[in-house]
Amino acid sequence: MTDHVAYAICGMNEIPSQKARGFQLMIVAEDGSHRPWPIIVVRWGRQVFGYLNRCPHDGVNLDWERNQFLDQNGIRLMCGKHGALFELGT
Repeated sequence: MTDHVAYAICGMNEIPSQKARGFQLMIVAEDGSHRPWPIIVVRWGRQVFGYLNRCPHDGVNLDWERNQFLDQNGIRLMCGKHGALFELGT
């Protein structure tokens, strides 16, 4: 059985529909050490998606400017370093 964890990050109305916002959280390891956990939250109407803010190709954060994560059409996440596109919901 898989454990599911839920976090309250912000209110739904703090992210406009069809927009994304980045958050810098921390993970506490079993030994008590802390490490950064940068995430992206995307709101699409009543749906909310959460992603790790990390390009799987280069290991860099996706935002090309602060809280700028979506492509020019506003429908996919885009890596600010090399332009890779990622479908929302996948």
